[in-house]
Amino acid sequence: MSKIIVNQIESSDGTTDVLNSLSAVSVAGDGMGQVMQTVVHSITGKDSINHATHQQIISAAIVPKSTSSVIKIEGYITAAHSNSYSGLIYLMKNGDYTGSGGTLIGGGRTNDLSNTVDNVLINFRVTQQYSPENLYFVHYDEPSTTSSTIYQIRGNSSGGTGNTLYINHGYTATANYSYNSSAITTISITELNGDNVTLPPDALT
Repeated sequence: MSKIIVNQIESSDGTTDVLNSLSAVSVAGDGMGQVMQTVVHSITGKDSINHATHQQIISAAIVPKSTSSVIKIEGYITAAHSNSYSGLIYLMKNGDYTGSGGTLIGGGRTNDLSNTVDNVLINFRVTQQYSPENLYFVHYDEPSTTSSTIYQIRGNSSGGTGNTLYINHGYTATANYSYNSSAITTISITELNGDNVTLPPDALT
């Protein structure tokens, strides 16, 4: 690794010791979008969701350091689903394990068709239920609080009860084959300094 060591940096007219004046200079970009903290939670266990409504897959909590912070939520999900149906993934803020008291954020807008589902973040469908998909999303939130804030990734199958969403594995959790090897699902929450972080309006809904 290279290193530059100097005792003094002067301005071009020789009147200012720039090096010793930096503490009094407003440096462009200082703190803007700076990462303040990151929380990461991963699961490797196999799970199956067989329910008409979404259930928790993984969650993590963060305590923001500032009310003006922007929170970046990233999800890495390994999932498969029953044949003939879609797997549906959602993002919830501040709900308990059952989803009570929480708000779905970041998903598709409310639909006006009777059989569609509201607030879906990821809608995926594969023809082979033995092959899990590697899914990724990123969403930004402004919680405007310094209290603990919980973010949950939730999911279910569009077929409801009797049709399964498989987490970290394919169609069956017990088959002794390499295709059934357990994978990983992760949620990453990063607090960013909100100064001069400009996001499109839809990124915060």
